[in-house]
This record gives sequence, C-alpha cells and structure tokens, in this order.
Amino acid sequence: MGRYVESDRIRLAGGLNTFAYVHGNPLSRFDPFGLRDVIVAIWTSQVLQGQVGHVFLGEMDGTAITSQFPDPHGIEGINTTKTWIDTLASEGRPPDNIYEIYISDDGAFDAAAAAARNTPTWSAFPDGTNSTNCARAASGALSAGGVRVGDPSNYWPNYLNLQLMLDSLIDSNVYRLPAAPW
Repeated sequence: MGRYVESDRIRLAGGLNTFAYVHGNPLSRFDPFGLRDVIVAIWTSQVLQGQVGHVFLGEMDGTAITSQFPDPHGIEGINTTKTWIDTLASEGRPPDNIYEIYISDDGAFDAAAAAARNTPTWSAFPDGTNSTNCARAASGALSAGGVRVGDPSNYWPNYLNLQLMLDSLIDSNVYRLPAAPW
C-alpha cells in the first residue's frame, strides 16, 4: 500500500497552503510504493567567508544518517558524524536548500551510509576508500539507494545541490522543501 501525501506534513512551514510542499497537487504527488523518505540539507559554498559548504543527510525526524566533519577541523581529520543541532552550530547558518527524497533500495542505502560513517578519515579531497567527506558520503548513500545524483564520487556540496535541484524539477521522487520538517 502506498503512502499518500497528507496535508500539513511540514507544519505550515510552506505557508497557509498546507499542500504547498507538493506544489499544490496532492493527488498526483504521492508515493505509490511506500518508499522511505530522507531529508538532504545543503549549505552551498560561501567563498568570501571561507566556507566550502556541507551536506546533512537525515531521517524524517531529524536523526543524522550522514553529516561528516573532520576532527579536528581542517582539510583532513578523523571522520565524525554530527547531529542536526551540532551541524547547524558548526555551519553557523541555516541550510540553503532542503530536499525530501524517496529511497528505493533501503538495504543498499543503509550499507553505503554505514560505510561512509565508518570510513576512518575525512578529507577535503576524499579517495572513496580510506577517506570521505559530507558530500561524498551523502551522494554515495543516495546513489546506492536508487537516487540519481550525477557522479556519486563527486565530493562538492554545490555539485550535489545542483543535481538535486534539477531532479526536483523532473523527478517525482525529489522534492524541494521550504524548511526542515522537524
């Protein structure tokens, strides 16, 4: 049985139209297969402020799946996963874009996300075997879960953001949201 879109799923964050998050069309914007939903929050690079961007991949309740940071902060460090609250504090600003995405292969998605969390090193230029970063971790998990992300080995948040923005225009499994649903 499929999961149909209900009114006010994002608690009026989309405005007075409680179906705004499905572009005002709850009859055609639904998930007939009951797929798992995840949230991707993306901070795009702010070159003048020295920020390269970030990608948070989480469950619908805000639990982090991947949100990889280096410890200590720098271009390389121990790979650590931060919570939503810790990610917001580390970024110092709200995300630029938030997407709700349906995952078609939970097992492969979860395995790729676990592998990214367990990768020993965070690197600004990850090799995909012994190092990862936020965008590479999220892209790899999403790709394994059946989401088109372009090149899943790409490790820049802006690249993933562009891919998801384009997908939100043409793919019924990728929705751009006005705010995090939690």
